[in-house]
Amino acid sequence: MRRTQFIAWLIFIAAFNASAQSIYQDRDVREGLVYAFKTPDGVMNYSSKPPGSGSYRAIAYYSVNKTGRNRMNGLLCESDCSAERQAYQQARDHQITDEKNCPLAPRASAAGCKLWVQEGK
Repeated sequence: MRRTQFIAWLIFIAAFNASAQSIYQDRDVREGLVYAFKTPDGVMNYSSKPPGSGSYRAIAYYSVNKTGRNRMNGLLCESDCSAERQAYQQARDHQITDEKNCPLAPRASAAGCKLWVQEGK
């Protein structure tokens, strides 16, 4: 591959990555412990609190719940991310490089523009 072709390829990849927007559902992830221990009669028990005496084993768990909201490139959106996406694309098209040049209202537009500026840095 010639050097000019290689440079053109790098510019294409950089432009593609800069304009990529991933939208996904927001999740609430909680971490906790469950304690496993045997009672004096040999029955296995599980509890959210460690037993007062005796030996036990702590078992880690994760609880993942959807929040019903969406995220775009990590930014929590107000609804379906359409306003944030539009502001993000407008900031890209107008080559905004400073958050001071982003609109102040509506909030979703300001957030989408600021996201573009922060990803460019």
